[in-house]
Amino acid sequence: HYDCVSFWRLIQNLKTMSSASRFPSMWLLTPAADLLFRKAKERIYRVVVGKPTRKQPNPVGKLIPVLEENPKWRLLSKILNEIRTEWNKKETKKNKRSNTDTTQSFEGGAKVLVMLKDSRTLDTLRSYLVDGRERTMTLRWLRYLEHFNDIARSMARGSAGMDGISDESRLLLEEEGRARNLLFGANTRSRKQDERNHGGSDVPAAAAAGKGTKKRKDANAVPDWMRKRRKIQEERNR
Repeated sequence: HYDCVSFWRLIQNLKTMSSASRFPSMWLLTPAADLLFRKAKERIYRVVVGKPTRKQPNPVGKLIPVLEENPKWRLLSKILNEIRTEWNKKETKKNKRSNTDTTQSFEGGAKVLVMLKDSRTLDTLRSYLVDGRERTMTLRWLRYLEHFNDIARSMARGSAGMDGISDESRLLLEEEGRARNLLFGANTRSRKQDERNHGGSDVPAAAAAGKGTKKRKDANAVPDWMRKRRKIQEERNR
């Protein structure tokens, strides 16, 4: 039940654990593993670099999000749309026979039972069907970027600045801001902090207004709970 972002995070974690182990997996050094990682990354994003010219010998790369959806999700959405279409046709014919209004919408529809493996898959699938593919995948992409870019942010705050990180890391930092603006717009900073502190729940407007006089934290600041979790993981890896 992994989508492209979840699968990429999974194999990245496996690679990190293997490199920190006393007996790392030799398979991860094979061409087959390299192909697996390359294809998994291409399902999420691609970095395109233009051809060098005289005016621009070192062209700047561009990150293009792909965010491939889960094929099962797409198939399920297609089936549900077909059921809805057939149901509407059936109800339209029934109303024509009884000379009732055919312009009414059949919001009740037919009941469709979808069996899922666990509650995690249920939440993901509900988000996909209700919010749509773009928002669901962009939100998962943003959560990954917020976690992955912590290292790049730490390096960028060093003496070398942005020159101390790779071009791909710089593009991923820029992509994080673009994804956040796409999801939350002008309320980016407050929504991001709310999600980290409250697990995605909304903060009442009155409470938010009461804290307006307090100094706002940096949008890219790493919360304390994430620092503690990372420290615990580092100790375990030792």
